[in-house]
Amino acid sequence: MSKENEQTIEVYEQYGQKYLDRNSADIINNSKAKRDDERQIELFKNYTQGFSSEATIFEIGSASGRDARTLMQLGFHNITVSDVAEFFIDYLKKNGFSPIKFNLITDIFPSIVNDKIDFT
Repeated sequence: MSKENEQTIEVYEQYGQKYLDRNSADIINNSKAKRDDERQIELFKNYTQGFSSEATIFEIGSASGRDARTLMQLGFHNITVSDVAEFFIDYLKKNGFSPIKFNLITDIFPSIVNDKIDFT
């Protein structure tokens, strides 16, 4: 693993809670953040157009699981969430997900992805 990749992961571990705090507070207290969230839903609707609700999705860098939850709101439920930071892996587990640890730079795609994936 490169030094840069190690440093990036270290930052995720160190500042994960600040990331979560900032993003949850933004959605609750900030009208711009709410509009951004609404735009994200529309973007996902467009992106997933034509995919069956049974589509297999592999999310890389799930962090808080926000994108996975948005996809679930749109009717998708076959979603594998992942992250490289243990902080986010633990957070995802505590919030009802079954995440896998995955480093896009160093890891080989897991068999769940190689078997069948519709989009990431």
